[in-house]
Amino acid sequence: MKQSKSKVYLWDDLGIYCSTNDPEKMLMLLLVEDNRYGLGHQPKKNFTGLVLIDGESIENTLQNVEADRPYMLRSIIKENKQVAIALGWNPGI
Repeated sequence: MKQSKSKVYLWDDLGIYCSTNDPEKMLMLLLVEDNRYGLGHQPKKNFTGLVLIDGESIENTLQNVEADRPYMLRSIIKENKQVAIALGWNPGI
C-alpha cells in the first residue's frame, strides 16, 4: 500500500487486516466487524467470527486480560458500537 511503510495484508472474505513494519518486532491484526467506519486500509467484507478468551466471549472477558504481556488486545469503538477488535503482538518485549 502506497500510504504505508508497513507491509499490509488484507483477507477480504474474512474481514481481517494485518500490518507490520517488521514481523520480528510488531504485528497488528484487526478484525473488522463494520467496515463502514473508515478505519484506513480495510477488507471488503466484515469479520463475522467469534473471539473467545478462555472460552468466553470477548465482551465478557476483555477486562481480565492483564497489562503485563507481549501482546495487546482492545476493542475499537465508534458511535458506542464495537466496530473492530485489534490484536497486537510484540515478541521483542
